[in-house]
Amino acid sequence: MTAGQITATQLVQEAPDQAGVGPFGPKPRRVSAGRIGLYAFLIVAALFFLIPVYIMIVTSLKGMPEIRLGHLFNLPGEPTFQP
Repeated sequence: MTAGQITATQLVQEAPDQAGVGPFGPKPRRVSAGRIGLYAFLIVAALFFLIPVYIMIVTSLKGMPEIRLGHLFNLPGEPTFQP
């Protein structure tokens, strides 16, 4: 056998594994408790970092009297771009 030749045995041995692949593609993965926990942690972490950004943007659109009311999460009554 010379270099570069492929035999039928090599083709069969090197064929990709087709187990679990149906006519509509691979089977979906099962949802595990670890995956649910990971997604829950990622959502909480995203909220932890995004809530201050939301408060900063909403507060920047409020006037000073509205800020002094202390309702940080409320949208501004009349958005203003004045300092």
